[in-house]
Amino acid sequence: MTSGPANVISIDDYALRHIRHRARQLARTEGFTAQDIEDIQQDLIMDLLERLSKFDATKATCNMFVTSIIDRKVAAFIRDRNCKKRNPRREECSLNECIDDGEGGSIERIQTIAANSNQETTDLALDVEAVINRLSDDLRRLCELLKTNSIADTARAMGVPRTTLYTYIRQLRKVFKAAGLQNYLAGRSSFCLRAR
Repeated sequence: MTSGPANVISIDDYALRHIRHRARQLARTEGFTAQDIEDIQQDLIMDLLERLSKFDATKATCNMFVTSIIDRKVAAFIRDRNCKKRNPRREECSLNECIDDGEGGSIERIQTIAANSNQETTDLALDVEAVINRLSDDLRRLCELLKTNSIADTARAMGVPRTTLYTYIRQLRKVFKAAGLQNYLAGRSSFCLRAR
């Protein structure tokens, strides 16, 4: 990103390279094709142009800002594409509709959703606790710290560099994945770091 007269910020070579790179990457994922690359690049450029005015040099470098904006937009593309892939033939129904409860009575549909959700949450909590209990002391401490702290704060608390912490996080991801809990990690921002 470069600054011109009156502190006007424009897209530089770094931003264009990153946009081209991410567009090509995205085109290789399910739901996108090579024919989408040009459209993806244009959308990424437009999104970045709309957000340039929010750049604050006291909070991030130009390249960090650009990378963050582009990567968020790519994530939004993927999320939107996944929403469109959901079954459009699903029945629409009222959550207040009474349905058979399986015991000769009736129950509102929303009550079955809440019951299933509560059971799934309980099962997940027990599964996660079992995995954490099998971890080494260092990895267990890491899990506890990441529940409430940022990566930087966790690294400081553990007295290790961030690069070492990323290695530990990759180990955690492998353990959770082996236990079939990769979906749990997808919802945890601290664990959602891509392997570096």
